[in-house]
Order: sequence, then structure tokens, then C-alpha cells
Amino acid sequence: MKSCAALTAIGLLIVGIGAGPQRDPLQTKSNLDVIDEFVAAFNAHAPAEMMAFVSDDVRWMSVNGEKIAVETGDRESLQQAMTDYFRAMPTVQSATEEAVASGRFVSVRERVFWGPESARSSQAALAVYEFRGGKIHRVWYFPASR
Repeated sequence: MKSCAALTAIGLLIVGIGAGPQRDPLQTKSNLDVIDEFVAAFNAHAPAEMMAFVSDDVRWMSVNGEKIAVETGDRESLQQAMTDYFRAMPTVQSATEEAVASGRFVSVRERVFWGPESARSSQAALAVYEFRGGKIHRVWYFPASR
């Protein structure tokens, strides 16, 4: 009896793996596509374009140990934060090094670069994006490392 249940569980897992990323039937882009376009708008230093990919009540949070700080709580505050960030970091660019999708969540390792070409700096961070209705709804950013 136990082996039958185990085979059924393995079969369901294999079927689930073969199904590919889950998508809302009305959604035309995958969550990974949305992140790629969001990062492209980031690299263009275009906060208004970035906002096309986030929900009205998007929350951007920083995770540090046991603390989670809400950095922005809506689209307007995120746009202002990005405007200020690009003003302070005029050479910043980002690249997605790795991304894994799981339902409405996408985990990403991102690397940002800044500074003159001759002395370019970079650091990587992990982020988890949650999607709702095809848009980024919540982001949890973890501490960066070089």
C-alpha cells in the first residue's frame, strides 16, 4: 500500500514538472518575462517604464536577519525611490544571474554594477518577487554580497 502511494506521489511530481511554469490563462507573458522587462527598464533608468510592471499597491521590502522593513508601499513611492536612486547612482546597471519560478513567486539572484569602466564595482543580492495579475506585487530583497 505504501509503495502505491509513493508511486502516485512520484507520478504527480513528474506530471507537475512537465507542466512548465504556471500562468494565468489571461496572462500573455510569463513572470520571468516580466522581470526581464522590469530589469531592462531599470537599466534604461526609466522609473515610469518600470511602473508598468508593478501593481498599484506594490510593496518593496528589505530583509535583514529577523527584520523586514517596508521600503515602499505603493507604485508612486517606488517610482520616487527609483528616481532618487538613479540620481544618486547614475552608472548603475543590473543583470539577472539566475532565476527560478515557482507559481506566483520568482527567486532571482541579481548583480548590480556601478562606477567607471576602469574601476567598476558590483554586488549580488537575492530577491523574491511575488506576482498578482501578471504584475509584480511584492519584492523581498536580501542583503547584498560582493
